[in-house]
Amino acid sequence: EVPIWEKSCLTLDEAAAYFGIGINKLREMTDDSTCTFVVFNGTKRLIKSKKLEESSYKHAFYTFTHSDSKPKIFRTSYSADTNVLEQENAWER
Repeated sequence: EVPIWEKSCLTLDEAAAYFGIGINKLREMTDDSTCTFVVFNGTKRLIKSKKLEESSYKHAFYTFTHSDSKPKIFRTSYSADTNVLEQENAWER
């Protein structure tokens, strides 16, 4: 069996596990007609792993914490084109 990091195309399950992106988010991203990192084999959706890594797609997720009686919501985003991970306090936006 080929290790996941050496595969050129990944299933949705593999891509979700490898990139840390939810399957539903991957479906949403690959439904876009301008998506460059998806290939269809019939109805099976495969993700081109290198293209996704190189894409300029900016992935963001939110984290809710509750400490010291003050709730906080953080927005964390990653931009593959700049290779930057950013975190901001979304509560103060």
